[in-house]
Amino acid sequence: IPFGKLLHYMKRDDLVEALGPATYATLQQQAAHRGESFTSKYLKKQVASHPQLSEHVRGTELGSRAFAKYKANLERITSPATAAKSSEVRRAMAAPRQGYMGCIAT
Repeated sequence: IPFGKLLHYMKRDDLVEALGPATYATLQQQAAHRGESFTSKYLKKQVASHPQLSEHVRGTELGSRAFAKYKANLERITSPATAAKSSEVRRAMAAPRQGYMGCIAT
């Protein structure tokens, strides 16, 4: 999967720990040099744009945990039980939606 998707499942503190203090300090200096604030968004953007950093993070335990979270969410979303429940709720709400006339309080 693209590394950008994995980044959604990573917290800043974990990402900083996986990168190491030297890389973290370098990225902080780059942000200061460019006049940008060093936020989680900036950190993730920089890691995603550097192939060496993204491969390093992907190979760590953090990368494995992020992939496990992604896989669990994908299984939950695509499971037949979820589809059946959505279909059931959609059928149950069809009549109330058609009869809705709007807010009558106004």
